This record gives sequence, structure tokens and C-alpha cells, in this order.
Amino acid sequence: MNIDKENFIDYTKKVWQPYYEETLSEDDAIEINENMTAVMNLLIKWNKAEKQK
Repeated sequence: MNIDKENFIDYTKKVWQPYYEETLSEDDAIEINENMTAVMNLLIKWNKAEKQK
């Protein structure tokens, strides 16, 4: 799947909008993507640490 940045932001807003009362802005969508990336990176780190035990 090949999505450009603008379409990815629009997709993020579409997916997450039902969870917010206020209309999500482009900045909101960017922040959501950054936060979700951070969460996934943390889960990967924890998973690798568990496997090394």
C-alpha cells in the first residue's frame, strides 16, 4: 500500500474522528501519528527485551 503524506493525514483523521467531539485538524492527525509511532516503538523495544531474558 502506497500512501502519500496528505492522504495518510486524511486517513488518520477519518479513522480517529469518531473518538473526538471536536473536528480533528491536520496538526491533530500528525500528532496522533507521532504518538502511535512512539507507542509501537516502545512495544517493539519491550518485546525485544522480553525475548532476551
